Amino acid sequence: MTKGCDLRFRPLLMTALTSFIGHLPMLYATGSGADIQRPLAVVVMGGLVTPRRC
Repeated sequence: MTKGCDLRFRPLLMTALTSFIGHLPMLYATGSGADIQRPLAVVVMGGLVTPRRC
């Protein structure tokens, strides 16, 4: 199990990081519809930074 965590940690981290960075424009948007997209971005980004066990 530990070896599996070691093998999959970097790809998991890279996927989470790209998703987090991809949601930043939604978080800082000020145009029309931004009031609907902002809470979604906050929830998704919060889920990405919440610690999980391997």
